[in-house]
Amino acid sequence: MRRLLTALILLTALVLLCAFAVPPQYGETYLAELPAKRQRLREAEGRRIIVIGGSNVPFALRSGLMEQELPGWAVVDFGLYADMGLTVMLDLARPELRAGDLVILQPELSAAALSTRVNGEDVLQAADGHFDLLTSLRPGSWPAVLAALPRFAARKLHYAVNGAPAPDGVYSRGAFDAWGDIAAPRPQCILPGGRDANSPISFHSGVISDEMRAALRDFISAAEAAGAAVVWHFPPMNRAAVQDSASRLDALYDDVAAALRIPILGDPHRCVLDSGWFYDTNFHLNEAGALAFTRLLTEDIKVYLRDTSATRLPSPAMPAPAFRAAGGSSGDADCFLYEAVDGGVIITGLSEKGLAADQLTLPAHSGEAAVTAIRPDALSGAARLRSLTIQPNIGLLPDGLLSPCPFLQALILPGPPEAWTPGDGLLRGVSCRILVPADQLPRYLTHYTWQKYAPYLAAMEE
Repeated sequence: MRRLLTALILLTALVLLCAFAVPPQYGETYLAELPAKRQRLREAEGRRIIVIGGSNVPFALRSGLMEQELPGWAVVDFGLYADMGLTVMLDLARPELRAGDLVILQPELSAAALSTRVNGEDVLQAADGHFDLLTSLRPGSWPAVLAALPRFAARKLHYAVNGAPAPDGVYSRGAFDAWGDIAAPRPQCILPGGRDANSPISFHSGVISDEMRAALRDFISAAEAAGAAVVWHFPPMNRAAVQDSASRLDALYDDVAAALRIPILGDPHRCVLDSGWFYDTNFHLNEAGALAFTRLLTEDIKVYLRDTSATRLPSPAMPAPAFRAAGGSSGDADCFLYEAVDGGVIITGLSEKGLAADQLTLPAHSGEAAVTAIRPDALSGAARLRSLTIQPNIGLLPDGLLSPCPFLQALILPGPPEAWTPGDGLLRGVSCRILVPADQLPRYLTHYTWQKYAPYLAAMEE
């Protein structure tokens, strides 16, 4: 027993040493923006407009332009990553609030964003090198953080030995501007078909969990006690992904107003935008979309403040969507069944040859037609499949796609992480490795949409 206790003490000490004594390794990642956001919140002087939410906030705001339209106000973008947990952002903001602040709650309308779940590893990565952030977390967040500590410590030690991740592009520390808004180029909508079918938008009142309602009310009470005003604003929402009627949105508006007892800014229907304004998710706007939404939010704030001045922000034209190039192998084209759609064909099922195969590559073309997508049930009957390669021409990986493949051992993605968008249920019903190019593995492990699959990611063999 004494030996076991000694081993546990030594192991705990090793975990703590790797987690907190090893030099920071996540400083270039997307999540590394969190300490800077908290610092801006602390340092912003005078009257402040603080917008709290997930990643929809930095993708939707042009804070510098808002400040020009709202003289005397400092705009603080305090949104980062919904998967980390909205309660984390509320906890970090709470002690920094002061009299005269206008706090705008603008979370994504998704069950994940509006629950009290906390992703402990995300929190630790965001706080790496700035662990004083953790002292602001309330008790409910600590179990998830402590549970994630061993994995965080092991991965941090790995990076210290082999080199820290250095992502670039939209999902990196370098993508943020001085206000904490996303400034990296994102000119057009790149969602296949204009929407992420894995993340439908619901206006049902149950989208906000009871626990989150209680957490929001607690935050509102604390903010009001500090002399701050709290309001709600709906996030930008992709019309192509909405699965409910407009009347349901009106009902949700009434439900939020009654549950939280705070004002709601503007008409929520104005926040439901055409897909051409979005970038790579149903809540992330492209550059023109951010400008359009900034104008919309500024107008709504002015109404609340009883500011009758004209809003002079430009009204951009909605950009045309970008289409993925359909390059790649088509050697297995006769293993699949297809349906014609605008711009090419989609995979709908397997041919007899495909049903018998143990290795398949989703093709780039079927004849002269580009293959642009795959249905979630297209692999039904693939009981023998052991290896599946998906090329970048199919950018959206539907939830449940692999469920009919119980013996699948490897999902092969021969490209960078931004080439594909997975949902939360990509591996539903299977437990396979996700093999990616060795030089891209660090980027996958810290990528906005792929880090949730970190335990399954591995490098391809050379």
